[in-house]
Amino acid sequence: MRSVAVFVMCALAVTGSRHGPADSFDGSLRSLVLGALAARRTDDANAPADPDGPMTIDWLAGRLLSAIKADRSALAHMHARESLLSIAPNGTLLDEADGNGNEVALPPSFDAPLQRPDAAIVLVHNHPRGNGLSGADLGQLAKPGVAGIIAVGHDSSLYAAAAGPAYHPNVFETDTYPLAMRETLRRLRTETAGTHVEAGAVEAQVEHVVAQSLNKARVIRYRAELGASRSDSYRRLQVVFGHVSEGVAVAVTRAPGSRIRPPGSPPAVWD
Repeated sequence: MRSVAVFVMCALAVTGSRHGPADSFDGSLRSLVLGALAARRTDDANAPADPDGPMTIDWLAGRLLSAIKADRSALAHMHARESLLSIAPNGTLLDEADGNGNEVALPPSFDAPLQRPDAAIVLVHNHPRGNGLSGADLGQLAKPGVAGIIAVGHDSSLYAAAAGPAYHPNVFETDTYPLAMRETLRRLRTETAGTHVEAGAVEAQVEHVVAQSLNKARVIRYRAELGASRSDSYRRLQVVFGHVSEGVAVAVTRAPGSRIRPPGSPPAVWD
């Protein structure tokens, strides 16, 4: 991994941080996450049994999803500045990297904690176009201190991933993800050849389908809920995407160096 990584991402923030208490939603992803993390200290049925215990990516993704469902229209007006936050297991903000309209460069000071095996940091950002997790996003899971990564789309989509049992940090970005992407694009072209399917409808789902394939191959644990329009588009091609992701998962598990999933074992999904 490079000491300075570049992403197409946007910001979120957290409660209990040095940046002050949570306020109501003000159009920033920071305030959205502050509200979600505030539930750790409420009598919420979905809150952890120990509100002072470690925060998990599963719990944070669920809280963010609840917040999104409560006011989907608000996300359409989120700020477009791109940045990335790292969140500690106790829900505090460790660091923040701001970017421009297209990318964020992570300085060594931001990256250093991500290299500590016991850090259990969750990275949270947003995707203005609503697309799924990219190869660069999922590549962050190779860092020993990263417990997971979450992306919130301005279209109210949510994507979350953690490393699965077949995630190989040394080859994920160089071999595994490129293979999965190539196979996904090839199979999508084959499945849609001669049809009237609009290219844009397929392209908008590519990252999501790649992640589904990696989930089925147990490379990652993956959770996603698509925004309304993106979900409608996905359902129209659900059979195609299902065939493609199954085929790609097989290709990934058969690649040299892969830990092949035993027949019949389930993908690494969240309940």
